[in-house]
Amino acid sequence: MMSIRPRPRQVVHLAAYESYQAAGNQYTGAMATFDVYGFPNLVKGESSSAQIWVINKGNGECDNVNKIMSGWEVNPDIYGDSKTHFFVFWTADGEDET
Repeated sequence: MMSIRPRPRQVVHLAAYESYQAAGNQYTGAMATFDVYGFPNLVKGESSSAQIWVINKGNGECDNVNKIMSGWEVNPDIYGDSKTHFFVFWTADGEDET
């Protein structure tokens, strides 16, 4: 007799847009609009987020990456609840010390 095991609830949806600037040009800002919803049924091990990243790869070396991320996330593992939380993350050295 064959038994059927349910697969864990795992759905991954990603969308990304990447753009490059010519040498000498600079970005002066970035903007994103997100629709934010609560997910009351998310449990530990599950998460949902919407975020924007601005990255300067510097000379291309990992220790020279300057990055800022900001957005909204529901993550019971981090926050202990299923509410929507705003977050900001920044590093100036590829996440080595900052």
